[in-house]
Amino acid sequence: MEVRSSDKGSFYVVEVQGQIGVSEVDSFEMYLKSLKSRGVLKMAVELSQVDSVVSGAIGALMGMADDLEAVGGRLVLLAPNPKVLTVFRRMGLDQVFKIYDREEEVRKAFP
Repeated sequence: MEVRSSDKGSFYVVEVQGQIGVSEVDSFEMYLKSLKSRGVLKMAVELSQVDSVVSGAIGALMGMADDLEAVGGRLVLLAPNPKVLTVFRRMGLDQVFKIYDREEEVRKAFP
């Protein structure tokens, strides 16, 4: 798994590549927390290059979404791989997370 982020002005895009497996969950969660500790309160986690996620990764996303909302921020998902999107829909997580197909849509949601 590789993770990097880019400042888009009103929000950050967190690009994830590879698998977010059991052995990657802690580092993924720490990456998100490090962004928040630097004052990043609006995140779009881009999942187009992620081929699978374990429940721990979903828990990390949910936990960070809750943490950000508690301080006026927000976490959304951006362009999930179709396989990952299917998992999220089957679990009803498309009702929990706002999911965008394109960065332009996120930009409109995070003015």
